[in-house]
Amino acid sequence: KHFNDPERQDLHDYIAHEKDLRRAVIAHDHPYRTAWDALITCFIIYTAIAIPFYIGFDVPLSPTAQGIEILITVLFGLDMLLNFNTSYVDGETEKVVVRRRQIAQHYLQTWFVVDFISTFPFDAVLQLHHAATADSSSTWAAIRLVRVLRLVRLGRLYHAMTQSTFWRDRLPISPAVLAL
Repeated sequence: KHFNDPERQDLHDYIAHEKDLRRAVIAHDHPYRTAWDALITCFIIYTAIAIPFYIGFDVPLSPTAQGIEILITVLFGLDMLLNFNTSYVDGETEKVVVRRRQIAQHYLQTWFVVDFISTFPFDAVLQLHHAATADSSSTWAAIRLVRVLRLVRLGRLYHAMTQSTFWRDRLPISPAVLAL
């Protein structure tokens, strides 16, 4: 009789959610996650400024800039892993989802492609290709074009700034300005 009791089932679901949370699912509103998102946002803004500068003025990357690019690639990759392990609020039910399978499905259906395109080091692959071939002019042009793919993450920045109360409360910027 207790197994069919709705209150007992709610308790069972709650316990199951707690077990899922203990298996390293990160709460979407945890202060550390919010700080991490702020850090990633800073790197997205850096990318939005640096890439057009380097491409527009045809400036080669200095060793320091190359190190920063590698760091950003690693951090964006870590962010992808964290996104597979971070709870989210379901838009329809307004409930927090903490089950790994649902989190993964949601991420794969929403921001994964954008994150992958902006994170995968296509430019490094092209540089390896360039080292193996003698076709330098077309490879360099392709590398410059591929760097623009990082700007795809600007869509993620717009989404974060319009959806997150953290950013809305701290930055008095109109969503219309961000859309530009």
